[in-house]
Amino acid sequence: MSNRIYTSTKRDQTINKYSNREFTKMDCLKWLDTLEDESINLWILDPPYNVLTGNMKNKNGAAVFHSRYTAKVSPSESDLEKGIVTPRFEVAIPWEEQQKLEDYKKWCYQWYCKAHKKLCDDSFMFIFWSMRYLYLAYQIFDVNRIIFWQQPNMISSISGDFCYDITPIIVVRKGNPRLTKEAGLWDKSSVLNFTKPQGNYKKDKLCHPTQKPQALLEHLVWLSDTDHNGNIIGDFFAGSGSLLRAVNRADVKLCDMNREYYDKFFDTYVTDSRIYTCKVIDERKNK
Repeated sequence: MSNRIYTSTKRDQTINKYSNREFTKMDCLKWLDTLEDESINLWILDPPYNVLTGNMKNKNGAAVFHSRYTAKVSPSESDLEKGIVTPRFEVAIPWEEQQKLEDYKKWCYQWYCKAHKKLCDDSFMFIFWSMRYLYLAYQIFDVNRIIFWQQPNMISSISGDFCYDITPIIVVRKGNPRLTKEAGLWDKSSVLNFTKPQGNYKKDKLCHPTQKPQALLEHLVWLSDTDHNGNIIGDFFAGSGSLLRAVNRADVKLCDMNREYYDKFFDTYVTDSRIYTCKVIDERKNK
């Protein structure tokens, strides 16, 4: 199947070197409280999916939750002992605070309410979600639409999984926002085809196990018509900071508790002006 060509790939690539870019290292709930109400023009979020890895537990006895994405790495015995990866080569992301699905729902509703309050009127919120818990989205969020990211990548040649993987993207609208006038019917398709980042890709190198493609993030930013001087685009599950490379003119406010992935991301894309102009704020070091 030939790849779709989206109009967003032809957008103006002029970068505003004066845009304010910040990456804060702290708990997202605390960070959201520091923002002004109705100050964010677009949220693009990729929260933990809360998928439990069998009976696997780390040394502290906490259940380990992991992403549904497969890492292109081989685990060592020490990694398995630490609970970092599973025997099926899936990168494990610890979910230490919550171990029950009901608690997870309450936590999601908590950050969602805070984030919705910070969103400007007539604005979008895009939330990457899990197929397994798609039904929960309707219990937690004000779902307006669901679009799907279709990934034309072989997940695992060893296990013989299907070549395509689907990730739902929850669309939340506050007020009555409109997609960019430049978008055609093709651009507004409910199924978006974008290849996942890989470790051997030069233009979109994998730096985080759940990293989203730059082109996909660019497409969502372009569709929302928010990449303008003075606007603010945010993500408080920022991971490595991939959203930085998808925004050219607007200010970017990111938050995540882990600094390891950002350091790797920065080293990989250090020549990208959208990366090296980003200010990193570490709550722990500022105490």
